[in-house]
Amino acid sequence: MKRVKAEERLTSAFERLMYVLTSGKRQKHDYGTGELLHITESHLISFIGVQPDITSKQIAQALDITKGAVSQTLKKLEKKGYVVKYPKAENLREYCLNLTKKGQTVFKQHEEQDSKLVTSLLNNLISLETEHLDCFSNLLDELIQFVKARQK
Repeated sequence: MKRVKAEERLTSAFERLMYVLTSGKRQKHDYGTGELLHITESHLISFIGVQPDITSKQIAQALDITKGAVSQTLKKLEKKGYVVKYPKAENLREYCLNLTKKGQTVFKQHEEQDSKLVTSLLNNLISLETEHLDCFSNLLDELIQFVKARQK
């Protein structure tokens, strides 16, 4: 059980690192819709796909980015037809987010690519002890903070 948690923590740290490292890039990819998306757009689509009915505030907190950055990207995704938002039942001032069919297409392809990357990473780390995975996760967390500080 401890090993599983360590692997999950490492995977999460690695995904956050990839988000931080690629958020400033202008690279675009087609994820099966015939339309090019920025990497940050595909990351947000993926995040919503994993956690349907999430709010933009929750996304900003989870990814440790500003609500403004999330809001700008979500507006683009909504306009392009990847995301829909609707008022939260218990608080009409907050909006929940879900993927459209087009968003689901991107989500599935993005998840496949991420899965291959994470599998490759974990296969290379399989021989490490759980404590070493924890150390590596801590190192990734520190690297994320370093990169974010340098981007400001």
